[in-house]
Amino acid sequence: MLKKWIEWVTGHPRWVVGLWVGVLLLSLLWAPRLPGVLSAGGFSNPRSPSAVAARVMARDFPQQNPNTLLVVVANSRDTVWSPAVRRPVEHLAARVRRQPWVQSVTTPYHPLNPVMMGDQGHAALVIVRLATTHSTVAQNLVPRLTRLVAEGLPASDQFWVTGGPALNAALNTATQQDVTAAERIAVPLLVIVLLWVTRSLVATAIPLLVAGFVLPTTMALAYAVARYHTLNILLTNAISMIGLGVVVDYALFIVSRYRQELESAIPVVAVERAMASAGRAVFFSGLTVMVSLAALFLARLMIFTSIAVGGVLVVAVAVTAAWTLLPAGLVLLGPRIRRGTLPGAAPTVARTRWRRWVDRVIAHPLAFLVPGLLGLAVLAVPVATVRMQVPVASARSLPAQSPARQGLSFLTQHFHAPDLFPVDIVVASPTPLTTPQALQPIATLTARLQAVPGVAEVIGPTMWAPQWSTAQYAAAIRDWRTLPAALQNAVTDTVAVAHGGRTALIMVVPRTGPNSVAAHTLVARLRQAIPRWTAGTGITAWIGGQTATGYDFDRSVQHRLPGIILAVFGVSLVILAWTFRSLGLPLQALVFNALVTLASLGGLVAVFQWGWGTGHAAGSINSVTPVVLFAVLFGLSMDYEVFIVSRIREYRQAGLSTAHSIREGVAETARLVTGAAAIMIAVFVAFATVPVGVVRQLGFALALAIALDAVVVRTVIVPAAMRVLGEFNWWPLARRLPSPRVPAPTLSWKEESP
Repeated sequence: MLKKWIEWVTGHPRWVVGLWVGVLLLSLLWAPRLPGVLSAGGFSNPRSPSAVAARVMARDFPQQNPNTLLVVVANSRDTVWSPAVRRPVEHLAARVRRQPWVQSVTTPYHPLNPVMMGDQGHAALVIVRLATTHSTVAQNLVPRLTRLVAEGLPASDQFWVTGGPALNAALNTATQQDVTAAERIAVPLLVIVLLWVTRSLVATAIPLLVAGFVLPTTMALAYAVARYHTLNILLTNAISMIGLGVVVDYALFIVSRYRQELESAIPVVAVERAMASAGRAVFFSGLTVMVSLAALFLARLMIFTSIAVGGVLVVAVAVTAAWTLLPAGLVLLGPRIRRGTLPGAAPTVARTRWRRWVDRVIAHPLAFLVPGLLGLAVLAVPVATVRMQVPVASARSLPAQSPARQGLSFLTQHFHAPDLFPVDIVVASPTPLTTPQALQPIATLTARLQAVPGVAEVIGPTMWAPQWSTAQYAAAIRDWRTLPAALQNAVTDTVAVAHGGRTALIMVVPRTGPNSVAAHTLVARLRQAIPRWTAGTGITAWIGGQTATGYDFDRSVQHRLPGIILAVFGVSLVILAWTFRSLGLPLQALVFNALVTLASLGGLVAVFQWGWGTGHAAGSINSVTPVVLFAVLFGLSMDYEVFIVSRIREYRQAGLSTAHSIREGVAETARLVTGAAAIMIAVFVAFATVPVGVVRQLGFALALAIALDAVVVRTVIVPAAMRVLGEFNWWPLARRLPSPRVPAPTLSWKEESP
């Protein structure tokens, strides 16, 4: 079927190229709209206990809307009580209240709230609750509020707009800037590497032109998906990071084979031969990459779904372009691809050098295989100490100059705001909390929470006045409208009086920050203790808040990672077995890829968790990174495995021995694979320089992994292992599955004993 398809493409090249030009023009209209429909959320499990708590809070405590913006106003000269500060703040609050997208505005002045004043009276906090529950809508409202604040405050006041939506909007902007900055670094590096590999201006331009078609087309398709499904902004990083490397690699493989075939055939025949060999390898490589990335869907978490959507789409479009646009373009280009050839060593010289290297490896395979495997094992040692934790209630991923990050930092340093990131205990009672009998289980639970190690403060419906009895609290809840304004707020913040009075909110403030090990340990301890404490009382409790959300996300990742690994292993084994007509080769590939993944993860732990070479030990790595690293790396590593082993297999089918097939297959492909790896490394290094933490970690780990894969595995371990295993490489399906028709390589040398 593939043969008939390529014959049609080479027979209608102008139609194919014209169709792609039309697709590109349409894509350029839709692709720029993609960032506007993406969210910065997704680091939570919607089926977790913390998500249940969040939904109950959204229903019964709408004033606790997570889509809340915090405006921090600071004046180094005047206090917040002076007319120069108070009057503009109150006027600003009144103007913001009139906006249709605002639910409510709270200032420190009405009623008096000292907690909303900080920096020894020189800073004020204004809380703006948005009239939306959709995170993407909320983050898109941040620029409007920022503009209103800038217009309403005098130049003497310094201000920051922060809070969840502002942090999300800042992350969205930073991610877009990261993609642009990384591409500015990556593209010049790609040009240099392509010129080194191809020694041709025209051959260098072709992969970059194909990428120019593929990336906008993928962005447009992703926009169509994101209009109907909420996706994370990291989707754009996935498209650019994975796509740029994959597209250029695939095009390079096919163009290089085409240039070889063009020496002995007319352009159409050369294209057909190139596609039957290198094109076929690209097809199965792309299929393997897509399957590996599709395994991320099994996590059923939005952040992984977003990366999977971006990765699968861009690889699918890349493979489609490799089998349509590229061969059609090569037919139209014809022998003109030889123009712009640069001086340098002839390819035969490079092949001779590689042939000598492989001769050494296969002459003493164990002397190379054992040190190579031991080296990877040593690099993997730090994995034993890995600690995976997604950062919550944190702005560390944002650039230091981000106003949202600066505002959060100022808020946490200069305000006494213990309830900014509490552990929320949402308690449902079968009866209204207006009687002592109904309220007593909650009072008992609150008292027990105060005694838990690691708890700094507990805020709940029985904590407003220490001298009150449970009966007095119950009466106050029943007659809350008659209380002073300050106590009315205390009641409505902790009891859902407007929704039947059956739900209570207890806020547990940890002694440490929401990202600390101690805070996560506190959540785990409460998850074990609260069910025991509430058994037989009739009340039901859920634990929520930012720390609990991160805790549940981390546990979800840990529980689902084994399933993702098994899925990738199983499907990759099937695809590779079909590709190579063997089980021996796929099993080797799985083992070696697993070793490279562990080695790169070990390097990631050493650098980011331990702080080697950076001077800053984070203490953990993002939970997202290892999962995405495994899926992406497992797929990309197969590119080189399929390309090298496919070439070896061609020589084996031509009648050579396994040893000579290894020798010629590696010699023919090593320079190209090294160049393709250099392309990938250039792309990933560019992304390793960006401020967003998870992208930086992925860029570093993938660059390290590809370097290890190309330098150690494909040119040392693979030929040595294949030499040791001998005929087992082709076991047991070589005679049972039909072999594809691949042009036999030209043998211009006599077989000798290595």
